[in-house]
Amino acid sequence: MKPFVSVLVCLLMVAGAATAAQPIGKLFIKAADAAVDGQQFADADLLNTVKDMKVRHLNFALVDSEAEADYLIVVLERKQEVRHGAAGALTGLQSFKMITATLSAKSGDSWKPLCKLTEGDPSGWGVAAGVLMSKIQKYVKENVH
Repeated sequence: MKPFVSVLVCLLMVAGAATAAQPIGKLFIKAADAAVDGQQFADADLLNTVKDMKVRHLNFALVDSEAEADYLIVVLERKQEVRHGAAGALTGLQSFKMITATLSAKSGDSWKPLCKLTEGDPSGWGVAAGVLMSKIQKYVKENVH
């Protein structure tokens, strides 16, 4: 292959990769606060889930504040459920890590609720967060963009 053609092919590959990696929107993720006797408390488990989801933000661009975001995820709940394994009763019971969160989109100066999603996985909290982020990204691509 001639050097010019090689450079052109490489440039086209880089341009294609850059296009594929364009963010679908700016995202802020936070944990819901718990109110006890009128005081607000952060839930350490929910904060850990927020960290897991931020690591797995996929094609969203993370931002540091709600004001900068196009989309807002609020992690509402994190719990374990005992279920039959993927192949049914033959694999026995497994403890699924379940995460529930809401997704909202910026509408002027306020947030418009889009959906409430619950997703889980028996592998661990990080994997469950990744599964939920995939579902959120799919929802945005199919229903908002």
